[in-house]
Amino acid sequence: MTSGITIIMYHYVRELARSRFPSIKGIDVQKFDNQIKALMSRYTIIGFEEINEYRNGKGRMPKDPCILTFDDGFADHYRYAFPALLENGVKGVFFPSRSPVEDGKVLDVHKIHHILASIDDPGELLREVYDICDDEESLPKSTELRAYFDRFENRSRFDIKEISFLKSILQKGLRREERSMIIDKLFRCYVTIDEKALAEELYMSMPQMRAMRRNGMEFGGHGDLHDWMEEMCPEDQVREVTGSIKMLGEIYGVPPMNWVMSYPYSSHNDVTIEILREHGCSCAVTTVPKLASLDNLYEMGRYDTNDVGSIMGSTNSSQ
Repeated sequence: MTSGITIIMYHYVRELARSRFPSIKGIDVQKFDNQIKALMSRYTIIGFEEINEYRNGKGRMPKDPCILTFDDGFADHYRYAFPALLENGVKGVFFPSRSPVEDGKVLDVHKIHHILASIDDPGELLREVYDICDDEESLPKSTELRAYFDRFENRSRFDIKEISFLKSILQKGLRREERSMIIDKLFRCYVTIDEKALAEELYMSMPQMRAMRRNGMEFGGHGDLHDWMEEMCPEDQVREVTGSIKMLGEIYGVPPMNWVMSYPYSSHNDVTIEILREHGCSCAVTTVPKLASLDNLYEMGRYDTNDVGSIMGSTNSSQ
């Protein structure tokens, strides 16, 4: 049995300098292509279909297996990642959420990304959040948030304290209705008032995903609303899972079997795993930067694209 599987995680893949949001945290197309070639020189690129075949005794696991995964269903993946994968003769595994495609909405997490990519001073944005809170009776006061910021311990590997704090309160720390109110105000102010137009620009369409599938790409689930599953009641978790299943059925043209889940925000609990098992999910990936193990199929680790340089300097058996 293989000692582990190296899974790489991507989000935005684009020509950053020429894009409308050049400071968004993504990987440039040329660097992405170079990274694929480097990974191919060291690993055998596979998908989860090969893992399922291996587990069912129908195939052999290659030496140094690696899986390239792409979260959130961005149009970037169709425009840039898909052609690069085809050109290099390898597959990718894509995890779109259902709501952006079906409802034409920009997910809150991506509104936050675009807000942050539209400002020069995170401190100024934080002060804007304080002002919004003081102007709205239904929101917590800035004094509470300032005290929280003073106590806040930044554990992000990639963000400064101000940005990590903003993500913390706007993604999870405040109540859903509170954070949505703040996000929408900032989004309209700094990004656009035409959410539907940005959604059409930002996310892949169903025909695009079907075309990718016909050309050998794999798809998995990433929830319905891209929400924190560990904080949901079981009924809402089922909704997130069945939303994923519905979308996969539309992509593949048949009800999915042995499908794969990417937990939004890596958020899950024992209830999530049990629901996934009951609904035919064969394995699930997190954002924990470690080798994936076949002994823990519902909490498989993934490395960020920023980790590729460091993992290329070590072996699967020693990581």
